[in-house]
Amino acid sequence: MGPTFSNDTLHGLPDLDDSLGLLQLDQSLKNSLKILYEQVKQRQEKVNKLREREKKQHLKTFRWLKKTLEQMMEDLQQPNKSRFKDNILSQMEELFTLSQANLQQLNRLVDGYEQKVIENK
Repeated sequence: MGPTFSNDTLHGLPDLDDSLGLLQLDQSLKNSLKILYEQVKQRQEKVNKLREREKKQHLKTFRWLKKTLEQMMEDLQQPNKSRFKDNILSQMEELFTLSQANLQQLNRLVDGYEQKVIENK
């Protein structure tokens, strides 16, 4: 035997014996699903745009840090002794993972070279 519902449970819903009411409910649910689908689609597009913007910003930051690091190493006549530095300087930027952690590590490396430049003046 199926569940039973009181009038309080179905408040606002059409009587289940009313087939016209069920059709209206069905159409209402379809409309709600269409609206929800469009909202999800719009949000996904927004997330994709934000990811693309973040990727571009990471690439811009990487290029600036790489250029700065190359210049400082040249100024200090510093040989490359680190695999991380070697990966940054010799690899194409498309191969370098532009994660937040790698950019922070690269920034710390640049900060270290800035300190060495200051000490050599």
